Amino acid sequence: KGTGLLFIPNNVQIEPYIKGGHQQNNMRAGTMDVAGAVAASKAISIAYQNLNSHYNYVQELANYLLGKINKLSFITINRDKGSYSPFVISFSFNNLKGETAMHYLEKANICVGIGSACNEKTQTLERAIMVLTDDEKRAINMIRISLSHLNTKEEIDILIEKLKEAKLNKNHQFILGIRPEGIRATKEKDDNLFE
Repeated sequence: KGTGLLFIPNNVQIEPYIKGGHQQNNMRAGTMDVAGAVAASKAISIAYQNLNSHYNYVQELANYLLGKINKLSFITINRDKGSYSPFVISFSFNNLKGETAMHYLEKANICVGIGSACNEKTQTLERAIMVLTDDEKRAINMIRISLSHLNTKEEIDILIEKLKEAKLNKNHQFILGIRPEGIRATKEKDDNLFE
């Protein structure tokens, strides 16, 4: 379980979430999670104290990461021309599915998100990703990197090296090879790893 906040403008009327009681200004029945509310309040206070310095540091990390990714010919950065959040960087591989890359990076203890919500049965893609990339292949090949003030440039350097290790050769054999035991996937064995 977690604790969340909901800001409701005075001119907006919403229906109670859970009916039957008058707790939380008639918005939901049940006992309020006081410990959760206190913890959320404290977390927000701590985050707000360092908000500007954390943002500036993550902006620096994002610029560093983008500068490194720009040098990789097999990757395309997905970004609108307008403003963007430095906390999330999205990019697509030219010839490698995002899900395959995600599993490869997991082997190096690097956690990323895949940018597509591709349903294997319907082959539909998340609308926001299609709007961003305007390209189905890029949407399928997308991964997301999340940054925080806890990350370092050294971690970004490791990420870049692992991205360089991911190679798709002319025989369509994806070599994971960062562990001695290695994992090899061939096109014949697993078509859905490849285009």
